[in-house]
Amino acid sequence: MRTIIVAGSAPSVREDVEDARKLRRDAPILAVNHAIRALPEADYCFCGHIEMVQWREFAGEARPLIARRPGPNEQKTTGPISNYPEIDEWVDTPATSAGSGINAALAAKVYGFEEIILAGIGLDWTEGYVDGMVADRFFPSVQRSMATKRHQAGLRAAVEKGIDFSGIVSMRGYTREVFGAPVK
Repeated sequence: MRTIIVAGSAPSVREDVEDARKLRRDAPILAVNHAIRALPEADYCFCGHIEMVQWREFAGEARPLIARRPGPNEQKTTGPISNYPEIDEWVDTPATSAGSGINAALAAKVYGFEEIILAGIGLDWTEGYVDGMVADRFFPSVQRSMATKRHQAGLRAAVEKGIDFSGIVSMRGYTREVFGAPVK
């Protein structure tokens, strides 16, 4: 079975990746957004916000930078994908409002991974980012609470819509409640 660890930006990401690696020693890592900078050992990088071009700098030239291809309605905001030459690969996945980590997990499914372990993607965003980045600098706690509720609602809506989440498991948080834990 092909397994990948999809790593988000929660403060627990390093611990989650370490624990996931104890279960699946050779699984590659797909780092999402801020985790790109925090996990230099990641094999792949996923850009959940294509307008934030610093992901290319963080990823470096050696690691491919992957993004979900925006749909026609989204391109009204982002512009055409030709505006983003720093993206190495575009992947077609269902659109969700469940957050970048969930969209990265769906991208991993497109690439043929059968087991996707979420690390640092609990969707219970109450703390700061990994590496001591202060979340209040980006989003005050009230906004983080609203984003958490929005992402959880987005995940529930995607499940109800019938999006295929088979093979996705999580190390902790709300996503573990929804998808379950990895089996040893």
